[in-house]
Amino acid sequence: AAAEAREKALLGEVRPAADAQATAASAKAKAAAAVAQVQEAAKVEAATRERSERVSELLLDDMAGELAALMSALASANADRTTADRMEAAATERAAAAAVAAAAA
Repeated sequence: AAAEAREKALLGEVRPAADAQATAASAKAKAAAAVAQVQEAAKVEAATRERSERVSELLLDDMAGELAALMSALASANADRTTADRMEAAATERAAAAAVAAAAA
């Protein structure tokens, strides 16, 4: 009876230890899964940031191209305006010369 009681006591000690080991193994597996999820999230975040930076660069390049085209159009319009001003001045001079000639005649 004493041996039987002792065996039950040992079994009583072994079972909680086995349960503790199973619990520890489960916790370790959950921790590993959590670490893997965090690593995957970090990879996704890095890829998203990289894509965002590339999109920003493309947008800036596009905007720079549009700005250059607008500046070129403005320069062309200014040149056209200067030419028109010169033509108007020449026409005014010719009209004045014609008026002077008509008055003299």
